Amino acid sequence: NFAPSNNDAAPYALNITSASTTVAVTASSSNINLGQTDTYTATLTISNATPVPALSTITINDNGTVICTLTAPFTSLGGNAYKGVCAPWTYDGSVASKAAGTHTIFATYTSADLTTGNSTSSVTPITVIVNPDTITIGPLTATPATVSYSTAASISIPYTLAGTVTPALSQAIQIFDGATVIGTVAAPVGGSPVSFALPASVVLFPGTHSLTAKYLAGD
Repeated sequence: NFAPSNNDAAPYALNITSASTTVAVTASSSNINLGQTDTYTATLTISNATPVPALSTITINDNGTVICTLTAPFTSLGGNAYKGVCAPWTYDGSVASKAAGTHTIFATYTSADLTTGNSTSSVTPITVIVNPDTITIGPLTATPATVSYSTAASISIPYTLAGTVTPALSQAIQIFDGATVIGTVAAPVGGSPVSFALPASVVLFPGTHSLTAKYLAGD
């Protein structure tokens, strides 16, 4: 009674979407000192019971620089939530992502296939403050203890670092006679104290010289 029929001319387009995801990152501490470490934990939530595709990744970004990459499988938190923990990240001042200052941290999830969607927390990052190291200089001592006119002499400059980071080579200690700069000593890398040979402007002028040292920050 009926002739064959179909809707080939106007097929119905059925779109199967990927399961949506959200990703976030937390830090073990939001305020640390240079030389200390921070540990970042990423949390991934999937909108349904779709499993995380193998080889999917979560990257942790510091001001846009990837500092950690986690690869599935991740640790299940129950339900549709998962987590991954990065190796401790040491802020030693060696590169920008390990330097003192403000660090904007966010996570990005990249699915290995179309079963889950990609996501990022870049619009809701966390902030980690890394406080700079400090150095305390002094007291200065002279060798020999009593300096005669035209006698070669030097001063010893002890210093103490508040943290565990050795100052970068770009930094130096500046020596003053009163308000006049009489020289600099390259940043201390061999340990305290450092020595500075007194110039002719000091040893050839009898009288009292007020010698001070100042550390020049260069990070």
